[in-house]
Amino acid sequence: MLCLGGAAVMAQPSAPSPVPQPLTLGPGVTLSLGELKNPPHGSNIVALDVTVENRGSLAVKLRYVDFSITDRAGERSMALLPVELADEKMSNGILKEGTLASGQSRSGRLYFRTPYDFPRPFNLRVDLETAGNADLSRTFWPL
Repeated sequence: MLCLGGAAVMAQPSAPSPVPQPLTLGPGVTLSLGELKNPPHGSNIVALDVTVENRGSLAVKLRYVDFSITDRAGERSMALLPVELADEKMSNGILKEGTLASGQSRSGRLYFRTPYDFPRPFNLRVDLETAGNADLSRTFWPL
């Protein structure tokens, strides 16, 4: 109970934070996102935890070139390759490239280099292909 100017007010318990729902990438393929992590001081590399789950009938490719962040003007920053992160000592837990078969999921972290003048808010862009090289989807989500 909280007392304000002589009036008693019952404190309401705070509601639990909503659990983010997976985002649809294509037929049976979903993406779950963590929060975009701000770069450490003096760096312009941001990190994003992702989980891709394939419950569809087709295997899909997961490649770094399929993930990018964009600004409002459409400027893109591609996901960095592990070799590009070697000097930054940030490659732990990076999302592994490869084919994701039906019934599989994969989690990891993606890293993006953002120009210092890259205005927020960002969108995540995912260009997904099947293992047979057919375009499956192009999706955008605000971060």
